[in-house]
Amino acid sequence: MILLSRPMLCLLSLLLLAPGVGFAAAPLETPSALRWQESPEELESEPVRPSRPHGVFRVTAELGVGALASVGLGIVGARIGVSRCPPSMLDVPDGCTLYPLTGLWLGSGLGFALGVWGGGTLLGGQGHILHTLGGMALGMAAGAGAFALSRGTITAFSGAALLLPYALSVVAFEVSSSVRLQPLVSVSPRGGTVLGLAGSF
Repeated sequence: MILLSRPMLCLLSLLLLAPGVGFAAAPLETPSALRWQESPEELESEPVRPSRPHGVFRVTAELGVGALASVGLGIVGARIGVSRCPPSMLDVPDGCTLYPLTGLWLGSGLGFALGVWGGGTLLGGQGHILHTLGGMALGMAAGAGAFALSRGTITAFSGAALLLPYALSVVAFEVSSSVRLQPLVSVSPRGGTVLGLAGSF
């Protein structure tokens, strides 16, 4: 048996606790590190979010589906317009031309907007249907105003304006896909409350 004096015991205790020596040299592993070493496959099994299709493919789908829906609802709108023609205008040359054309324009615009929303949503677009229909309605109002200003004749100006419902449907869907608005409430240092909207692109 080896007998050690008290000073020697104190010295050995300090050496065991010194960095790099004795107990202090043993690496300490956290429970999270131990769990990672025991099951590294957990990191590989994390679900991977599928990437959204490129914007060009999405817009192409919007235009394609919109064109198909535009033809279908345009025919329906033209037939409704013919049925709305007053009997007194049937004997007038070109008296009922405006009715089916108006129905065709309204029906095709509505169908195009619905097709844009449907085709864009299928390819990962996050636009809202109300925004898409709002863009179409705004284009309808502008087109009708331009047609009235041209006194019912198709000119370069009124013809371009009549295409606005189709263009604004795509723009409204894409803008609503990339812009997010949410209510914002903040309190000032003096206790006042400020209401507003916060947007992200």
